[in-house]
Amino acid sequence: MPGERDVKSARRRWFLLGAVLFGATAGFCVSLWSWPQDEAGSASAGRTDGARAPFFSDPAFSPSASVADLKQAAQRAAEELVEAFPHSPDARDILARTHDRLGALGSPLGQQEAAGPSRGGRSKPGATGPRAGMEQPQDGNDGVAATRQVAFETHLGAGRCYRQHGQVEKAVEMLRKAAILAPQDVRSRTELLAIHVRAGHDREALEVCRQLSRIEPDRGDHWLKLALLRVRLDDLEGAKSALERALELDPDNAQYRELERVLEEEG
Repeated sequence: MPGERDVKSARRRWFLLGAVLFGATAGFCVSLWSWPQDEAGSASAGRTDGARAPFFSDPAFSPSASVADLKQAAQRAAEELVEAFPHSPDARDILARTHDRLGALGSPLGQQEAAGPSRGGRSKPGATGPRAGMEQPQDGNDGVAATRQVAFETHLGAGRCYRQHGQVEKAVEMLRKAAILAPQDVRSRTELLAIHVRAGHDREALEVCRQLSRIEPDRGDHWLKLALLRVRLDDLEGAKSALERALELDPDNAQYRELERVLEEEG
């Protein structure tokens, strides 16, 4: 049976985690998460993520993705979203914005908005199909980068929409794809953080936080989250080490100092 001190310590740890991770502390926001592996490195090496699921075989999510691959992936994600939620204003807005932005890049997709989404990735009869605009893609560093950004925004929006409608598994898929498309962008990681933490996927969240602390090592809140997750996994030494980095960045932060005090009491 756990002693009284153990119970109090456990309650204190969970209180701190709840206060920080779920926003009870003013000004705190979760804004930086991904899944366990380094997306760019893992995708190129063909490794698997922390759930041992295979990386996406779609060429749009490979380092050598072309403009055509990226356009097709963006359109498919947006149209699948509207098929899943045909009455959702958010879903239709994502589709419209995807078509508009791809149209601005030289694709005829912008002209298809009035005709509505196609099913199964195929255009309606009489409409200009997406493949027609991909026969002569304007590849090149600038073209690929611009199209990749559109694909990222589409998958990010789709992930958020799926999550709002309770389809968490599909949300994770879309957000992971978004993270592949823009490994340095923290927005998809915001959503993935909430999913991991609320689902109790502590070790996945820990690996995510390690990655974010490497991407943005000057962000003290990354190190704070890492410390808190270490506490949650009963790794107090690891928590202290992470907290030291946070304090180096912001030694006067009251939140960091409070966690330091609690860890000192834990021994």
